[in-house]
Amino acid sequence: MRQLLPVGYSPNNITVNWTITYGCNYDCSYCPSHAKDWKDFSYENTVEAFLFLYEEVIKRYNKKTLLWFTGGEPTELEWFLEFLAYVNSVDSNITIGVTTNGSRTLEYYKNMHALIDRATYSLHFDWANYKSFMKKTYELHKLYKNRVHIAVMYEKPHSDLAEKTCQFFSKSGIQYQLLSVRNIKDSTDDYYRYTNSQVAYIRDNTSVLNDILIDEVPTSSQKILNEQDLDKVGFKDWTCWAGVDYLYITQNYDVISSWCRIREQGNLLEKRLHYDNQPVLCDGRLCACNTDVMTRKEFYDV
Repeated sequence: MRQLLPVGYSPNNITVNWTITYGCNYDCSYCPSHAKDWKDFSYENTVEAFLFLYEEVIKRYNKKTLLWFTGGEPTELEWFLEFLAYVNSVDSNITIGVTTNGSRTLEYYKNMHALIDRATYSLHFDWANYKSFMKKTYELHKLYKNRVHIAVMYEKPHSDLAEKTCQFFSKSGIQYQLLSVRNIKDSTDDYYRYTNSQVAYIRDNTSVLNDILIDEVPTSSQKILNEQDLDKVGFKDWTCWAGVDYLYITQNYDVISSWCRIREQGNLLEKRLHYDNQPVLCDGRLCACNTDVMTRKEFYDV
């Protein structure tokens, strides 16, 4: 048998990755989160959805929970910090993470870090104010150390700057990951067709963080994810604990087993949720994010 486990794996752990909004102040071509209707999302509905999730999964099964908010851009929600405070008031043992593009003020992020355990700041070169992003994240790293993590998007036109940025983070002791990007509409678009030297750089500089074990050998989930992008090889016929150790909640409160969307499991606002301990057999679709990769998997030799 072959096995993939996240470092520190326990069957009592669960990761819930919540796309709390599809609205974003950026419009990256490699991201589907282009909706501009974020102001329509209701704080009251989100609280109601969270409480249902809490009662039906976290509390009922006594799960040690990592609740990670992403988007879109979560900080575009004017009530986002209020909601983080509410989650803490319900259960301070929940580990909270946030993915943000770093476009808010330094003061905003200080207030956010007071309510969460860690954050990933995604650097999108086509849209970010580069100098502002670098200054803010450097200051945040000084304050919060390894609670701050950077995701560097390896956009082909900005590859030189991306490589210099990774070198800076490495020298500064700042945790980062280099992410290959996918054109969600046209994979033949030259913007995304890396040169051989760029592919080699991605393979050699993916991550400084070994967060998974494959057959007990430490490696990086981002390395596996990038290799899936480059080689189009996934985990077909592996048994995966998506929907057991990991849940993905969409901006519409739908509950899905993972970002790869292999199994639908209900809707929080409609008070529907099918949760059990039954893994799923991968049909060959590629993992869509690090958490997909990190979910427990096993392959049984016939």
